[in-house]
Amino acid sequence: MKRRYLAGDQVCRGNLILVNKKHPLQSPEPADRVIFPGSGEELKAEAEQALERLVKAAEGEGELLLQSGYRTEKTQRELYADSLAENGPAYTAKYVAEPGCSEHQTGLAADMTVKGAPEDRICPEFSGESAVRFRKKAAEFGFIERYPAEKEPVTGIGAEPWHFRYVGVPHAGLMEQWGMTLEEYVNFLRKREGSRIICRTGGRQYEISYRKCPPGGMEIIVPADREIQVSGDNVDGCLITLISDAGEGGVP
Repeated sequence: MKRRYLAGDQVCRGNLILVNKKHPLQSPEPADRVIFPGSGEELKAEAEQALERLVKAAEGEGELLLQSGYRTEKTQRELYADSLAENGPAYTAKYVAEPGCSEHQTGLAADMTVKGAPEDRICPEFSGESAVRFRKKAAEFGFIERYPAEKEPVTGIGAEPWHFRYVGVPHAGLMEQWGMTLEEYVNFLRKREGSRIICRTGGRQYEISYRKCPPGGMEIIVPADREIQVSGDNVDGCLITLISDAGEGGVP
C-alpha cells in the first residue's frame, strides 16, 4: 500500500471539475496549455493530445477544426458583453456562460466546427460525415457532448452540438452509456460516497469513488499496484480513479 496526500485545493482542480453558473471556476488559469495544430487555439495538454487523436480517428484532419478552446476570464467577459449588445439577454443567457462560469476557462472545452462553415463565434456549425464520426468516437478519447438538447433543464445551457468537454477515460464512456451530463455524473458519485463503481475498457480496470476533502486536505491509501487519477468536483470533494490492467471488456 502507498499513501498519497491530497491538498485542500484539489477540489477545484482536475478533468472532472464542474464549472457552471452555480459553481464558478476556483482554480487558477491552467499553465500546461498547448496550441492545437492549425487553429491558434489552446487547450490543456492532456485534452489537446486527446483531441488530436480523436480528429485523426474520425478521419477529420483538415476538415474538423477547433474554433474555440481556452479563454481567459477577460476574453469571456468581452464575448459575454458583445453578445448582450448584439443578441440580447435571452440569447446570451442560453448560449454564453457568464465570466468565471465558463468551461472554456479550464482549458478542457472545445468548440468544434468544419472547414468552410460560416463563421460564428458563439454557435458554430458542426455537421457532416466527419462530424458524425467525431461524435461517435468522442467518448473513446475522453470527450463528452457537454450540452445535449434534452438536458437544458439540468445544464442551464441551450443545446450546443459543437461544444465538447474533456473528462477523460472511462468517465466519458460511463456518462454516454448512462445518458448523464457532467452535473448528473458528479451528483451520482457524490451520493455514493464510500462505494466504488468498477468498469473495464481498453484492457484496463477502473475503480471510481468519491471522497469529501476537508479544507486542510486529506491522506488516502492506495494499493501499490494501482495507478491513481484524482479530480476535484469544484465543490467540496474528489473523484478518485484507481487503474489496473485487466482483460478486455466493455463498460458494464
